[in-house]
Amino acid sequence: MINIAFGLSDGFSKYCATAVASILANHKMTSPENKIHFFFMGNLAEKSKNNFLKLKKIQDFDYTFIGVNTPEFEKIPLNGRNPATLYRLLTPALLPENIDKAITLGCDLVFNDDVQKLWDTNIDNYYIAAVKDADISHGYKQWKETYFNADVIMFNIKKLKEFGFNNKWKEFVCNEKNMEGLEFSEQDILNSLITQKIYFLDNIFNMTGGHCFASSQETIAKTIVAHFAGAKPWQPTCIHPLKNLYFKYETLTPSKQSKFKHYAAYYIDFIKRNPLFLFKKNYRAKLKNFIFKKY
Repeated sequence: MINIAFGLSDGFSKYCATAVASILANHKMTSPENKIHFFFMGNLAEKSKNNFLKLKKIQDFDYTFIGVNTPEFEKIPLNGRNPATLYRLLTPALLPENIDKAITLGCDLVFNDDVQKLWDTNIDNYYIAAVKDADISHGYKQWKETYFNADVIMFNIKKLKEFGFNNKWKEFVCNEKNMEGLEFSEQDILNSLITQKIYFLDNIFNMTGGHCFASSQETIAKTIVAHFAGAKPWQPTCIHPLKNLYFKYETLTPSKQSKFKHYAAYYIDFIKRNPLFLFKKNYRAKLKNFIFKKY
């Protein structure tokens, strides 16, 4: 069984459905041993749950919905990030006891190849497998050489339990000093606690825009996971070279809609939040850029 966990909220469930659809569309299930089991961690409405189950028309899968209530999360600064991203910290503790390995994913990504290629990575002697972060690993963070992106991680749950990970992250967030300067919430927490026994995957397993711009076209063409960190494909500000993959897989979901409708909704929301934007020079410049730039 291939175990895949998502931390999500209702508001992001339709985007997560696109990620799930992309996984199912590319996976070749050859036996019960490589059937996919999805774990959806979050307090979801029935409509959201049913939309995930409709994806069984692509390929059958097992599933578990897990409610989340963790008071420790209140101590963690989000800095604009979705609170559901914190749920991946719970993966080793919330999944069934008999599971030794699981992939945890963000909702703003799509697979363009078989998840089996990630799952078959041997991490018996490692805590996790992940990709180095393109934008931070060479920057100001103290982890420069080992800082990984948390949106595609394969957990060795057995070793993390031996490490005492569940208690360690709770102790970490209870220390107010640790929360000072925490910019990327759970990603910084994971990097603070897991500093060794990291299996670094090739960038094609978590191809962010930053990775794309530093890679050849040949490498980009081999992308297994396209990750839309920053601006999302459903926003006209997204410049990720692989953003059209999102719309390709969204057509397989109950929430499918045209790129035009996505962008129209974005502009309407922008105007609602900034009703006087036409009177502000910087907003007028942004609008002009949006209208005349080709996406």
